[in-house]
Amino acid sequence: SDPKPTITLIIEDEFKHDPIDIVFQNKYGVMQSLTFFKEFEKSLKVNRKKYESDNGQPLNGSHQFRNINIQGQENFKVQSGWVDEEMNETFKQLLLSGKVWEYDGTNYIPLNISSSSLNYKTQKIDRLIQYEIEFDYSFNVINNI
Repeated sequence: SDPKPTITLIIEDEFKHDPIDIVFQNKYGVMQSLTFFKEFEKSLKVNRKKYESDNGQPLNGSHQFRNINIQGQENFKVQSGWVDEEMNETFKQLLLSGKVWEYDGTNYIPLNISSSSLNYKTQKIDRLIQYEIEFDYSFNVINNI
């Protein structure tokens, strides 16, 4: 009898970045999930007010100008990875959704989409289709409520 050929598989980790699951309410009111596989960049936006103090002297280490009402909100942008053209409708529904979360495996973290436009991509023109979406966490870093 003929010996069966041996096939060797070499498994490589395809993902350079940790996948991020985004859950949103689609146009039918159903929760839908999208996984983003590519580049993830997180940042922080800070708002503050400043006032001038007459308490102490700068030579003694006192601040002449002080910051108050400091609020910070973290945001991130993430790329989808390569998707099929049929996914254009799903990305459209994501951007139009009023209820969006990041699911970290345990918790649903509330998000707001800060991207305000989406250029529909096609395989005919763009060949490989990938989207970049920006999100704001729907809460302040320092809880002021």
